[in-house]
Amino acid sequence: MNMDTDLIGTLADLGGTLASLGFAGWLIIHLLRLQTTERADWMAKDTDNDKALQDLIGKTNERSSKMEESVTLLTEVLRRFETKLDTIK
Repeated sequence: MNMDTDLIGTLADLGGTLASLGFAGWLIIHLLRLQTTERADWMAKDTDNDKALQDLIGKTNERSSKMEESVTLLTEVLRRFETKLDTIK
């Protein structure tokens, strides 16, 4: 009878240990799957943000070019105005 009791005790101890190991394994796999999903979500957001940034850079370059043209035109107008003033004196 002592051997039966020892066997039952050993099985009870192993059952708790195996259950703990099984839960730990499941938790690790679950967290890895969540991490994979989260990484995919962040990559999608990052791609969207990259596209928005590229659009913003393109618009900024376009406006900068237009401003440069305006400054060039204004400089030319001022130069002509100065020339006209010099001829009037």
